[in-house]
Amino acid sequence: MKMNNPEMSYNRLTAVEALRFLSVFQICLWHMGFPGTAAGFLGVEFFFILGGIFMYKAAVKPNSPGTLAYSWHKLSKFWFKTVLALILTYAIYWEGLITEFKDNWVYPIMKFISEALMLQVTGCFEYGVNCPSWFFATLIYGGAFVYLLAKYYTKLSIRLVFPAIAIFYFAYTFNNGTTETLENWDVIGGFVPLSMARGITEIGFGVVIGYVYFNYSQFFYGRLKVFNVASVLSLILYIAIVADNRQLSQYAFIFIPILICAAMTPGTVISKLLCGKFWIFLGRISFDIYIIHYPLIAVFRHFLLVVAGLPFWLVATLYYISLIPAAWIFDKTAVRIQKFLFRPNNNGKIITNNA
Repeated sequence: MKMNNPEMSYNRLTAVEALRFLSVFQICLWHMGFPGTAAGFLGVEFFFILGGIFMYKAAVKPNSPGTLAYSWHKLSKFWFKTVLALILTYAIYWEGLITEFKDNWVYPIMKFISEALMLQVTGCFEYGVNCPSWFFATLIYGGAFVYLLAKYYTKLSIRLVFPAIAIFYFAYTFNNGTTETLENWDVIGGFVPLSMARGITEIGFGVVIGYVYFNYSQFFYGRLKVFNVASVLSLILYIAIVADNRQLSQYAFIFIPILICAAMTPGTVISKLLCGKFWIFLGRISFDIYIIHYPLIAVFRHFLLVVAGLPFWLVATLYYISLIPAAWIFDKTAVRIQKFLFRPNNNGKIITNNA
């Protein structure tokens, strides 16, 4: 089936962007302690799987970039913003950091350096002050490993390596995990952080889903009625798991791929439901929301909940209302600062203002 209908392509784009935003907002609800988000961490699974799906498409192109170029391109999209958000987070937690600085002045500096270099998931360093940024570290290092296999060993990876990793990892984590199963910060065998294994497994799982979807899309297009029933049912069951059944989070690996594929398939209920133009804007600032939502929680909880003594429901409401404008301001500010620090010279090369 040819994708030459502009409206169909538009719906496909907006539905994916909508799911991107809704998954980030789900994580924000969970970190704030909003009732009914017992398994809110599953929003991370959505991003890892979605990343793997489009990674497959990028890796199998005839002119696809090498692993280093691909990883550098991905890193360049959000590294500066993560460092800027890290500085902001340090400013918010300045009292505790000053105490650490007095006790051992080297420690907070080294912590900043390791987090700025995205080394939280390597097993050698702590997860840092802006804790959710571990996701980006896993996306870069774990994603580079998956991309390498997907690009240079495509058939072997899709048919054997990625399915085997998924089976063994899921079997391990859902039999040896905490009550939150996937949200586990332990180390396998004393040297493999579960957070890194989690990312590699789910990105690889997404690559397999991408292979199935992009090579057998006619199967989905030709069975829209069945696909609609499956996707709506998946949405209901996924919400039920997130709301109050985190022990059943393994079932998300059935429902999340169905929802993503439904969002990418024109004519489905999901693609029609999530087709408003505003989803494009919300999807594009979803990473900005993810980067800054944790320091925002610290601000709202400290100044409004603790100092001002406002009720939690009011603090949470103000926090949720502030997320989108705060992310938009952060994005615009980060872009301007980056342009100020790094500007192109006449030859198109990037130089600093002090050069």
